[in-house]
Amino acid sequence: MFRRRKPLTFSQNLRQVLWPKMGWWRMAKYYRYRILRLSSSAESIAFNMAAGSAMSFTPFFGIHIFGAMGLAWLIGLRMNLIAATVGTFFGNPWTFPFTLYASHYLGVKILDGFGVEGSRIGLTPDVVEQQGDNLLSFVWDNFTSVFVPTAIGGTLLALLTLPFFYMIYLYMIKSAQRARKLRLRRQQRALFNKKARAKRAAVTQGTDNT
Repeated sequence: MFRRRKPLTFSQNLRQVLWPKMGWWRMAKYYRYRILRLSSSAESIAFNMAAGSAMSFTPFFGIHIFGAMGLAWLIGLRMNLIAATVGTFFGNPWTFPFTLYASHYLGVKILDGFGVEGSRIGLTPDVVEQQGDNLLSFVWDNFTSVFVPTAIGGTLLALLTLPFFYMIYLYMIKSAQRARKLRLRRQQRALFNKKARAKRAAVTQGTDNT
């Protein structure tokens, strides 16, 4: 019902990710506003965002958001779609060449350590960039040599980086929430003072008229 009549092409989607139509500053302000308006606790929001960012190390394209919310559910926190979505923005065409390379490299080393012959297909940043919109097909076509080691290494990196992302997002969210409360308090104080001045002016005017 709310889908585009004409779906965006891959190049248009890529352009939107690299340079959003509304601009990076406006988009950042928009999602900052959405995050601060959430009713969940700062800890829950931060964890959903952190899980979304951590999932970007895995090759489970298309389900990063659900994986992030699933992690929140597993540890007993409230699942939050908006926070998880914002967190997955860490995984984008600028970062995937490096996150996937790190995940694949680590996965190959782990498999070699267990005596399993590692992949001879180097999932380097150049290879990821060259594959472009064929990356998903490339990963699945090379399931044993690319997907498996990348999934193993990516899962481990996701677990290792999750606390790091969580601490960063928690600090950012709490700082933003404190700033928002102070700003609202100042606005309320200014409104109260304005009403008080108007009331005193009305009383003074009434006294002068008498």
